[in-house]
Amino acid sequence: VIYPTSILVLTMGTLVGISESLLAQDQLPDAEATPIVSWVPESPGEGELFVVRVTELQGDPIVRITARAGEEPLHFARDVQGTFESLAAVPLGVQSEIVMDLTVMYANGREKETEYAIPITPGVYSHRELDVAPRF
Repeated sequence: VIYPTSILVLTMGTLVGISESLLAQDQLPDAEATPIVSWVPESPGEGELFVVRVTELQGDPIVRITARAGEEPLHFARDVQGTFESLAAVPLGVQSEIVMDLTVMYANGREKETEYAIPITPGVYSHRELDVAPRF
């Protein structure tokens, strides 16, 4: 069978376009996407509590989150909207930032580890001196 050259070029171009499209779908550009991580307040104070939120991206279900902030483990639970939340504390004596290490485990077996630096507002505490007898 002899086909005109224009049909072969069109057919080959269509096949190339289709194969590129299929490859692009197979690569899943958002497969390595990081979930949305936030905390409130944005700059917690020394000795204060803050809330860490992890929101999963569409089509990338999270099955487990492990994290540490200021060397303390965080315990996440889902809220009614499906966002993971945990309470965290800023240790006394920390005046610039604390590091939060976060590992997200997905339903497909993939794990994503991320480190965040959370800026800290130094606490202002009024101190009083106590005068006691020298024997104490």
